[in-house]
Amino acid sequence: MRRQALPLVIAAAGLVGCTSGFDRNDQIVNSLRILGVSAHVDDTTGMGIDWGDADVGDTVHLKALVVNPAGLATVTVTWLACLPIAGQTQPCTDEKYLREPADIIGLADDPSTGVLKLGTGLDVDVQVPDAIDLQSLIDRAKQHPNAECAIYTQIPLLVIAQDDPPNGPVFAAVKNLRLSPWKDLTAPPDPTGYYVRNQNPTITAFNISPSSAASCDGQPLAAPCKTDADCAAGAACGDDGFCSGGGGVFPDGDQTICLATGQPQSYYTCGLDGPQIDDPGDPPNVPEQPSVTWYMTGGSLSGYAAPANLSGGSVASRTYTHFSRPPGPFTIYGVVRDGRDGQNWIAQDFQ
Repeated sequence: MRRQALPLVIAAAGLVGCTSGFDRNDQIVNSLRILGVSAHVDDTTGMGIDWGDADVGDTVHLKALVVNPAGLATVTVTWLACLPIAGQTQPCTDEKYLREPADIIGLADDPSTGVLKLGTGLDVDVQVPDAIDLQSLIDRAKQHPNAECAIYTQIPLLVIAQDDPPNGPVFAAVKNLRLSPWKDLTAPPDPTGYYVRNQNPTITAFNISPSSAASCDGQPLAAPCKTDADCAAGAACGDDGFCSGGGGVFPDGDQTICLATGQPQSYYTCGLDGPQIDDPGDPPNVPEQPSVTWYMTGGSLSGYAAPANLSGGSVASRTYTHFSRPPGPFTIYGVVRDGRDGQNWIAQDFQ
């Protein structure tokens, strides 16, 4: 695929955040949907970490979880970025524009709109240009102690899935691409040491009938893998790090399913006087609260504890209780969000 570079007109001080448009909680998916959008930064640190923050010069692999249960034959996926322009709203996050999201694609032909077309397909690569000014974030942190914990900025990305344009179904989702000058950050007590570069959340197991919601143990519904050789005959190692394609059998009756997630990161929070810790050598003081949104292409649901942000570890959201399978083949999706622009997911087909 061709690597697209974001234009050089981005100024970090002018970027703002936005609210995701793809985390609807209608769990039964029976039409074209985008369930998740993730950003994966090439690991130049050699640490083998799935980073979610990008610095200048980094290449970001953007992925969309597009679900097409009706088997529509002509679905296209378009990626847009909305850049800040003084005195203008951003079409990617403006409700007026989002009523007809496909119309936003045409705005990319006019540079004055701030809309940039990044590419098409389920995934695209984007390179962050060296000329983007992230130094202003560091300067701000050195001048204002309350900014030391937030040395990052966000670019709204709009993903549009549509079939048979202009008359077919359309679904759009917004994702924040997080940028931070992580290459120039140091360690506490330096003012730049209190921002923790974000990693995408990890999924370590997908189980059924856990003995407790907290542990998420139980009978595996999917096996973790690194290569196809780790999977049974007829299955392959998917992008989610689990074996798929073998068409496992899901049991009948009322079931509880659970995702186990990796150790969440912790990060610093700042007040007016800086990091809210007792000593400059203290570790990050606030753990992430990853939450899971579950989706299925069929089945019946009852007694579900809906996911909630800041839910004390989001144990309830990682466990889906009282799910009964449909009579034929179906798919389960679990989308994990860490609350700091990081996402990951699992998708499993069952007979």
